[in-house]
Amino acid sequence: MGENDCWDVDRLAASRLLASLKLEPTAEILQETARHLARHRRESSAFSAERVRAKIVEDLEARSVDHLRSGSKSHDWAMGVGFAELRVASLDLDDVTDQGLRKPRSKGTILRSMVREARKDDASYGA
Repeated sequence: MGENDCWDVDRLAASRLLASLKLEPTAEILQETARHLARHRRESSAFSAERVRAKIVEDLEARSVDHLRSGSKSHDWAMGVGFAELRVASLDLDDVTDQGLRKPRSKGTILRSMVREARKDDASYGA
């Protein structure tokens, strides 16, 4: 995990943690603490995403059994459920949690994204 893997929230949390422990926040200690907190954030998110994924697959399986018990034996429906289970099981957890390594976005990119979202929201309210 490199220095770029730490988010501002990790640095802020590290700073607050060191202050609450009344430790001198040297640059080295602050960075190491931020790295540790970033690793914890990523692991916690991955754990949560894995639990959600398992719950979705469990729910799909339960609904599939209920559907078959009700007398419905639609092949297309069964294929769809199988495809959904496979798709959910193959989701990359970094994509699900949006925690993957990525190049930092520029201010211009962020502003353009915000303008697009505002236009989209404006258009949906006018519809």
